[in-house]
Amino acid sequence: MFINRDLQIGLLEEACRHVSGMARINLHKSRDSNIQLMVIAFSPNKVYEYICDDITGLMSYTCLLGEMEVCLIERDGNERCVALEPGNVFSLPRNIWRRTRGGEKGCTFLECIEGRFLREKRRRMVE
Repeated sequence: MFINRDLQIGLLEEACRHVSGMARINLHKSRDSNIQLMVIAFSPNKVYEYICDDITGLMSYTCLLGEMEVCLIERDGNERCVALEPGNVFSLPRNIWRRTRGGEKGCTFLECIEGRFLREKRRRMVE
């Protein structure tokens, strides 16, 4: 698959129309894949609240279109946020609490996660 600008814009437009404020294309074959690779779009200011996987491995976000923010809870309990613009890549362990937010005009990004998706290992922060 070629992830060109038209695909990125189309996915962002789809996210803006969807009630969830998100749209996604899975580039991996199944949940059993050893890597999860997704192109994801967030509508403007869409927040995907804190999640954490009880699995070792790395993950990365590559901003393709628009701007986005990745926040994480450091091991000392402090929150740290990183702003990403097109071409920026941010990598972190997948067992750290993380939250993502689309910028004022929304965003499209590539998310790459080492290891399989296991629903029973996914945790959501209760607020």
